Formats: sequence, C-alpha cells, structure tokens
Amino acid sequence: MGAIIGMVIPNWERASQPIDGTRKVLTIGEIQNSDLNFKDPARRSEYLFKTPVLSPMLMRHLKDERDEPMVHLTLNIVFWLSIYVSLMFYLAKDPQTQMYVHALGCPNIAMNYAGLLPRFLLMLHYSAHRSAWKEGWLNAVNGWILAPFYGVPCGLYYLHHCVMHHIENNHGLDLSATDAYQRDSLLHFAIYWFRFTFGIWIEIPLYCIRSKRLQWLSKVAMGIAVWLTAILCTSMVAGSSSVAVWLFVVPFFASFLPMSFGNWGQHIFVDPDNCRSNYALTYNCIDSPYNQLAFNDGYHIIHHANARLHWSEMPTHFHDTLQKHHQEGAITFRVLDFFLVAVLVMCGQLRLLASDYYVHLGDKESAPTVDEMEAKFKRWLLPFNPDKLPADPNAGKKEE
Repeated sequence: MGAIIGMVIPNWERASQPIDGTRKVLTIGEIQNSDLNFKDPARRSEYLFKTPVLSPMLMRHLKDERDEPMVHLTLNIVFWLSIYVSLMFYLAKDPQTQMYVHALGCPNIAMNYAGLLPRFLLMLHYSAHRSAWKEGWLNAVNGWILAPFYGVPCGLYYLHHCVMHHIENNHGLDLSATDAYQRDSLLHFAIYWFRFTFGIWIEIPLYCIRSKRLQWLSKVAMGIAVWLTAILCTSMVAGSSSVAVWLFVVPFFASFLPMSFGNWGQHIFVDPDNCRSNYALTYNCIDSPYNQLAFNDGYHIIHHANARLHWSEMPTHFHDTLQKHHQEGAITFRVLDFFLVAVLVMCGQLRLLASDYYVHLGDKESAPTVDEMEAKFKRWLLPFNPDKLPADPNAGKKEE
C-alpha cells in the first residue's frame, strides 16, 4: 500500500523518517507558483485532444473564449461516449455477445474515469457556477445529458453544489458538510460517504422544503424521473438491463465515492473557532499539476469567497490577496491536490504535510515551526456541533 501511495505523493519516503519539528515551514517567497504560467488555453490539460472542424465551430458559441478547454473536453467526451454506447447496444442485441457487455463495461469505468471523470466533474462544476455557452440548451448539456454517464442524476448537481453547498457554506442544511466529523477517521468518512451517496434521495428534497426553495423541488423530481426513465428505456431498447447498469447505475456508485472523498478532502481542515470564514473552512492547493487539468480547482478558498470568479483568474487573484489570506490564517499547500492532502491526513502524516507541503504566506520571521503547524492541523480536524454555531450573517445569500 505504501508503495502505491509513494508513486503519487512526492517525498512519501520521508513519512517513515524523523522530521525536525523545530524547523520553520516553507514560505511563499521561497517558491514560484507554476500555475501562473498556464493562462494560454493551448497549454491547458483539461482536454485530451482538439477535434478538427467541430472545435472551431463550437468556439463561436462560447461566452468567454477563455473557456476553450471546455469545448475540446466536451467533444472528447462525446467522441468517447458515441463509440462506447454504440458498442454496448451492438453487443446487447445478440444473445451470444451479451456476455461481452460486462467485459466492455468494466475497463470503460477504469479508463474513462481515469482520463475523463475528473476533468468532466470540474467542467460541470465551473460551468454550473458560470455558464459557458451563449445558448441555453448548450448550457444544459453537461448537467442533463452528459452527467448521467458519469454517475450524476440529471439536473441534480446545480442544486446540490451551487445552491445548497455554497449557500450553506459547509454548515447547517448542507448535507455534504464536514464539520460534525473527526476528519482523519476512516470510520467517520465511511459514515459521511454513506450519507453523501444515499442521503441525497431524501435530504435533497427535504432541503428544498426546509429552505423554502419549493421551485427546486419540482426540478429535482423531474431530474430524478428523467434519470430513472433513461435507465428503463435503455434496458428496453437494448434488450438487456446490463447496458443500463453499466451506463448509468455503476457510474453512480463509481462517481459518488471520489466525489464524496473530494468534498471531504476540500473541507478536511475547518477552524472550529472561525468556521464561518471562507478562509477557515477550506484551503488552497497551489503550484500543482492538478490545477492544469481541473480548471484551477485547487484555489478553493477563493472559489468559496467568489464562486463566480472565472477559473483562469484564480492564481493571479490568490497572489493579489496574499495579505488577506495571511491575516485570516488560511492554510495553503503546494504540489499536492485535495485527494493527496486527504490521503496524507487519513494516513496520519500531518508532520510530513507540514514540513514538505505547507506554505506560509508571510515572511520567514513570522513562519511557524513544523510542530506548530502539526498542532494547528490536529485542532482543525476536530469535530464540532454545527447546531451551536452562531447565526450566519450570509445566510440566505443567493447563488441561483
């Protein structure tokens, strides 16, 4: 297990070695943030290849040409799904080849999800906050047509993330809130995953009622109905329920595990004394290859502070607001992404996290020691009772 983790986490071998706790941590002045070098869409990694003819045609429909990677990624996904879905229906027609539906479905989950799932989910994420297309129907493609093939029921993402998660801000009625859990506990994550995956069927409709967003209740019902109808119709047309299972059901479970762990990782550190602050309920991951394939998703503090800020502006905005981040005690890591930060936390490697990946946003004189940061991490992992939180001054702020 350690060897596998060591393949994806730099300096993992130091986890078994003594680390000097009196040494001061790295400061922002000692690094160069590579994220600042990837503003050109041609240098981004959110897509696998450009599609001749179709890419230039779709580019004309973008609101903002900086979203060019979304055009290429959308066409990559359509290209892949066209081949995959066609093969699934073809194999399901003949009883002698139906067994190959499973043989095709399993490697598709592995390959498609390794290459396209993270990219698609982040495209879905940012296009939900800030529509990319001039035409309304094109803006609906991600959430209503492509999303079910990646395990997200039709139309559910916007309400779950943009409305519930961002308005409730990881507290209160947010069913994906992390504050009530011991966030380095595998048992607590298992409970969190179960609620995140299965609670949505009950808690999302209840959220609409409790928050008096009744217009969203009908949208949720329609989205779930469309998703279930797609599963039923696929089974009938293909003549085999296996096709529907591999196209829609397996992806649901395959996606909600990384989605829940991703949200857990993004909000694994929460200051119990200042949990209403956007600078204290998440953290930033900078200078990371992850940001080049995930629309700068690592700048999560900035995203919570201003969810409509264009993803391409986040690295510059981070450096423009360094003083604010420093004053608020914000946590920043480099090289790693949220998944890898969460893996280190769950493996009990807070000391390694502090010594090798934490970035202090002030000068060297004010920088804490490794011991001090490890203590801060431990305190920010502790659960607290969300029912005892003070009233949120931003409660009711509309994202929709």
